[in-house]
Amino acid sequence: MKKIVILSVAVILLSIYMAKASVEYKGEQYRDPFRDYLPKADLERGKFQKQLGNIKVTGLIWNTDLPLAIINGKVCKIGDSVGGAKVIDINKKGVFLDFHGEIYMLRPK
Repeated sequence: MKKIVILSVAVILLSIYMAKASVEYKGEQYRDPFRDYLPKADLERGKFQKQLGNIKVTGLIWNTDLPLAIINGKVCKIGDSVGGAKVIDINKKGVFLDFHGEIYMLRPK
C-alpha cells in the first residue's frame, strides 16, 4: 500500500513538473519547411493568367518523372525556351513560363 501511495505522489509531482516545462521554438530566421512559397494568392487573383500572344499550349503530360508540354506544336520539357520564355514548371494546372522576369501560367486550349 505504501508503494502505491509513493508511486502516485511521484507521478503527480512529475506531471506538475512536466506541465511547467514548455518547449519554445525560436526559429524565425529559418525557412518554414511546411509553408508553400509559390505565389498561390497571385495565381488565384489571375496575375499569372495573362496569355502571351505568340505562345499557345495545346497539351500537357504532367504526372510523370519527365513532364512535357506541347507548346506551339513543339514538345517541350522544363528548362526549354520557347518564344523568348523559359519553361520553369509543368503541372496539372498548366505550364509556368518565365518571360523577362515575370512568371506566367498558360493553360492548354
